[in-house]
Amino acid sequence: PNASIYINNEADIALTQTINGVTGSIPQVNVGDIVTYIVTATNNGPNTAHNIIISDIAPALEDLTITPSNGSGTYSNGIWTINSLTQGAFATLTITGKATAAMAGNNTANTATVTNQTEYDPTPATTTEQVYTKLANVVITNTANQSTLNVGDKATFTITVTNTGPDPAKCALI
Repeated sequence: PNASIYINNEADIALTQTINGVTGSIPQVNVGDIVTYIVTATNNGPNTAHNIIISDIAPALEDLTITPSNGSGTYSNGIWTINSLTQGAFATLTITGKATAAMAGNNTANTATVTNQTEYDPTPATTTEQVYTKLANVVITNTANQSTLNVGDKATFTITVTNTGPDPAKCALI
């Protein structure tokens, strides 16, 4: 009689992420601050994983650099490809850039998702983390105590500085 043997190779790739060294909460940055997302892919086994494809469209940061850890594969056009990870091994993708004015007042997310691999993955992984870029809106008004002045008249000018927020304005130079 003929017999069939089915071999079920399984490799559980887990994804985690930090922003500026923080995970699980939303860090706050100012416009122009460096933002670093580090995505970590870990093989929880039980077998070696091959041809791992992770989708990660990087946030719109200024001076953006995206670097896979040494020997961990390549990154191009939103796709991080890892050739293989043995059980217990991990690889990282570092995304670094400056927070932009367009990000101010908003949470900016980075999402990475395992989209394919050779071995069966019982729990396909996705990780999303956000950074909040602070927004201050400083308004300066100048008013005089008189609407008309003649040469030699004395007047008092009042300069008012107001932050309409929503975030505090620190170290503002006026």
